Amino acid sequence: MKFDEPPLASVLSTAGNLVFVPDARGTLRTYNATTGEELWSHNNGNGHNGGIISYRAGGKQYIAVMTGWGSLVGDEYTALFGEPYASMANDSGAIVVFALP
Repeated sequence: MKFDEPPLASVLSTAGNLVFVPDARGTLRTYNATTGEELWSHNNGNGHNGGIISYRAGGKQYIAVMTGWGSLVGDEYTALFGEPYASMANDSGAIVVFALP
């Protein structure tokens, strides 16, 4: 895994051999924990700067990730790396939830 900038959000591993990595540019990636192969990705539209969790409800497993930009460290990404951080809103955010198949 190579990233242009260091991810700021936490990483999540599951018993199903998956690793979820939310990056600072807003893309959530899923990797095979054994091989490192990228299995899936989705851009959530805003940087990840918080936690990620897995939970089970109604017999299904879900992954929930926080999006939103702005923090003591995240605010310095504009000075350090420029775009896309200069254009990211730092007064909005959401919790995005995905169901696993």
